[in-house]
Amino acid sequence: MISLYQVTRLLERLTYVWYLIHDWYSIGRLARNEDPRMTARIAEFAERIIGMATECESDEEFVLVAHSSGTFVLLYTLREVLKRVPDFGAAQGRFTVLTMGSAFAYAGGFGAQRGFGAAVASLAQARHLDWTDVYAPHDILCCGKTTPVATYAPWLARHVQEPRRFSVRVPDRMTAELYRHLRFRFFKLHFCYFLASERADLFDFYRLTLGPLPVARQLERWEKSLP
Repeated sequence: MISLYQVTRLLERLTYVWYLIHDWYSIGRLARNEDPRMTARIAEFAERIIGMATECESDEEFVLVAHSSGTFVLLYTLREVLKRVPDFGAAQGRFTVLTMGSAFAYAGGFGAQRGFGAAVASLAQARHLDWTDVYAPHDILCCGKTTPVATYAPWLARHVQEPRRFSVRVPDRMTAELYRHLRFRFFKLHFCYFLASERADLFDFYRLTLGPLPVARQLERWEKSLP
């Protein structure tokens, strides 16, 4: 066991195995309501989001972005936001929620009945939040094929839509050389959503967040351009 531990530590820079183990463990504690410090931080973050939304001008965009297991945390946070302000976003029209490389399948697997199902349901029913989930099939750390509403809030599946969902099609977004470099470096490829796209019609995080169109409109245009 000691030898195995030493080997995994030596290979950490290549495999990120301990990073992923710690991530899995911490998310599991949160899902089972066994991490009061994280629960308190989520409540604090919810209050910060509400405060920022209150200060948001009518011509400003408000975009909430989460990646990987952070998507799990964001949904818990938005559940707290909507508990405090049920019509959150109504004053500004609509706010955009963007989840990328989501970990819904493995994170939700810790038990939707403990709160994750309610978090999915609250976001799916929030009329003033525009939710888009972006995934990459080549990203094996992403659970992109998981439909969150049907999986974790099936009682709502017939009444609300799933979030807008589409693939960023990783090989089309970068040079062949870069894709060959990242293809089997799975942890690095997991951050492909933040790489600049070489094709304007595909997902580009920087174009999305810096303009020229509002996020929701840009996502709608990309969605219509997909085959």
